[in-house]
Amino acid sequence: MKHARVDNRVPRPRQRSTPGGTPLPRLDGRTVSARRYRDLVIAFEAEVGGPLSESERAMIKQAAAMTLQAEQLQTDLILGNPIDNDLLVRLSGTAKRILSSISGKAGERRPAGPDLQSYLASRAAQPAADDADAVNDEVAAES
Repeated sequence: MKHARVDNRVPRPRQRSTPGGTPLPRLDGRTVSARRYRDLVIAFEAEVGGPLSESERAMIKQAAAMTLQAEQLQTDLILGNPIDNDLLVRLSGTAKRILSSISGKAGERRPAGPDLQSYLASRAAQPAADDADAVNDEVAAES
């Protein structure tokens, strides 16, 4: 009778790393800051719209991190804690430039046709115009 092989090694958590080998920290995503960061990334991606490349996603994450840090500095300012005003201005400006750059690239990729809302609005208005033309034709025929 064969017995199942028992592995006596203690399982170790795998170290997360980038493709280049740079280790990444294991973060608990339940903190207020982590949730806010995720919300910013989602909002920025939705604002830019369209399919995003990996480099654009990385830039959005960078802008979200800078925005989060700027928000934390603003909170400290409101609480009366001393802050580095220059850092706050630089963070805000850099995040804005990153997002502007990504938005410009995404805008260039968008098709030239109407967006979905414009198309649906024109389709909804079209039957009403056709009905009005039919009524006018009936009135003219009766005269």
